[in-house]
Amino acid sequence: MFYSGDEIGTVVADFGSATTRIGLAGEDMPKFVQPTVIGSVVKDGEAAQQHMPPLSFRENQDLSFPIRDGLVHDWDQVESLWNYALANSLRIDLKGKPLLLAEKPFTQPKYRQK
Repeated sequence: MFYSGDEIGTVVADFGSATTRIGLAGEDMPKFVQPTVIGSVVKDGEAAQQHMPPLSFRENQDLSFPIRDGLVHDWDQVESLWNYALANSLRIDLKGKPLLLAEKPFTQPKYRQK
């Protein structure tokens, strides 16, 4: 295949209950794979810091799973996970790029809306 220079790299994202996988269409493997979990360090009853992914145990750390059984239960945490994955880890700017999101089959509309 010849490269014409006008190809748009489609970002493919699969945010599952266990892992988050993000890559570019046409590649064999996703570039970003990590557990779908957010660790928050709790101080004085409030979450002071969020760590994605929580790779090590920290004192007073609370783990939250924003996607359970393939359905989004906390949209704010999912958005922070998306921002972390796209901006910090992959350094992808989505302006002008198509995004393909995979989801569980037969998902009810109430779980698709924020």
